[in-house]
Formats: sequence, structure tokens, C-alpha cells
Amino acid sequence: MNSVVIAGCGDLGSAVGVLLAESGSRVWGLRRSEAPAVDGIHMLAVDLTQPDRFPELPAADCVVYCPTPDQRDEAGYRSIFVQGQQALLQALPARPRHLLFVSSSAVYGQDDGSWIDEDSPCEPGSFRGRVLLEAEQVTRSMSGSVLRLAGIYGPGRNWLINRVRSGAEAQQTPSYWTNRIHRDDAARLIVHLLPRLHEHASWIGVDDQPATQWEVCQWLADRMGLPPVPARIGGGSNKRLSNRRIRETGFKFRYPNYRSGYERLIAAGGAELGGSE
Repeated sequence: MNSVVIAGCGDLGSAVGVLLAESGSRVWGLRRSEAPAVDGIHMLAVDLTQPDRFPELPAADCVVYCPTPDQRDEAGYRSIFVQGQQALLQALPARPRHLLFVSSSAVYGQDDGSWIDEDSPCEPGSFRGRVLLEAEQVTRSMSGSVLRLAGIYGPGRNWLINRVRSGAEAQQTPSYWTNRIHRDDAARLIVHLLPRLHEHASWIGVDDQPATQWEVCQWLADRMGLPPVPARIGGGSNKRLSNRRIRETGFKFRYPNYRSGYERLIAAGGAELGGSE
């Protein structure tokens, strides 16, 4: 890619931008507020929910749309994912040849532990999934593709590890399947897919091994020398996501399962250990 705009240049977006810059691409990163410089990324302060305040934007071959909402309600999601994406695409000086929207597996509402792939029906049960599905339609109207990531974990993402450390209960019955991808693999996957977006309209981004929340929590507790995690009965999305499509492109994971990913974080000292489901 000769030039790329990353809309939402936070933790994941910055990791993507650095990889692209290292490969020789010219990269602009859009963030809601002023941010420290990141090697190889030209940062612009752009609030995607305020199109009347957009600065002059660069023309780019490719746009990666991966912002995070400022408000975690339906209005906040729609403002950033649907309206923000529409506003950005209208404001760019030229239509990009490639567009990738980083979506979420929340668009799948299945809760019976079944296997899900890109051809499975999208029937989200939450406003989050419904709004993201609406945003995906915006992307497709521009002949773009979507990447549906599951729970991203890695440095600074401490949700699951904090639960284990606090002794909070983990869902055990019925088996509650969860899916994840390490932040570094998610960034590498985005870069890997950009020249291949024409192959499919949608992709699922997860590692090789779905696992129950119970299994992951017990492993983390054991690995950190903590007491076993107590069980509770609970529900949830409870699905197993297939990564066959991305595997068929030749993509290789650095962290193909939760053990390899968390082991690296623990070895780094534990301070950065974290998880997100």
C-alpha cells in the first residue's frame, strides 16, 4: 500500500501503522485528540463525530477504519461507527481503492456453542452487534471489506487478568466458549489482509483455539500461583469462531492460542498481562 489512513489510531491502529510504515507505506493516523508522535505515522487530531471540524484530509490508497467509541451506549456506537465512517468517506478528497472496517464478532448472536464462520447468519442480540452490522453495510456500500475480531488481549488489556486476581467467578455451566486474538497478531493480520481484501467481503480474526472461559481463567490462576477460580452458572455469546478463511491466505500466528499469548506476557514481568473477551 503506497498510502494509508488509519481512522482511530489508538493501541491497535498505531500497531498497524507502525507495521505499514516499516514496509514503506506513507501512513496518516487520525485520533480524537492530540497524541504523542508514533514512529512513521503522521498524526492528525480528528474527531470523527464532528465532521464540521475536520481538517484537510489526505488522499490515500487505503483506509483502515478502527476507532473506539467515546460513549458505550447505542448513540455513541452509532455516532462513531456509522455516522463517523460516512462522514470520513465523504470528506476524503478521493475515494480510496481499499477500505477495511475493523468490526467485531458481536455481530453473531449465536449462544449455543456452535461453530461460526463468515457465512453464518448475523443475528446480533445486543445494540452493539446491531450497530456494527449497520456500519458494515456502510463499508460494503463502498465496496469495502470487514474484519470481525474477537476479544483482543495483550499489553494494557487487563479485564480478564483483573477478574482472576480479584477472585471473581468464571462461567462454567453451561460451557461458555470464548474467542480471542493477541493484539500483535490482530495488527499483523490487518496488514496481511490489505492487499487481499478483494478476495472476500468479510473475514473473522481469531486465533486457532476457542476455549471456555472456565479453562482460561483456571489456567491463568494456576500459572500465577493463585487459588482456583470459583464457578458460576451464566450465559453469554457462547460461540466458537473459525479462522479457516484467514488461514487459507497463508497467515501465520505468533500466538496461536491463549497459552502462548499469555505465557509471553507473564514472562515479560506480569505488569502488562491482560485480557479482553
